Amino acid sequence: MHVRRKDYCSERNTIGLLSREYYEEAIFYLETVLPHSDVWVFSDDISEAKDLLDGISSTKITWIEPPNNSDPAESLILMSYGEGIIMANSSF
Repeated sequence: MHVRRKDYCSERNTIGLLSREYYEEAIFYLETVLPHSDVWVFSDDISEAKDLLDGISSTKITWIEPPNNSDPAESLILMSYGEGIIMANSSF
């Protein structure tokens, strides 16, 4: 799952931030089609993502925090190993 926050917060009137409800519905769907899968959460603001997703699911969530100065392509490659993806409205 990719949760985009930082720069989109200042552009919420033009780009828009995805709601908690979006992620709840997406996780519910994921749990339906892939019931035994863990969820890996990638974000440009992990603490904001944790607040947003707090208590949203009983599924095991792993928070992925890439090292500083890592190439965003590394996160994208790691995401590609998932069985499914929940993506933010991002230009990732």
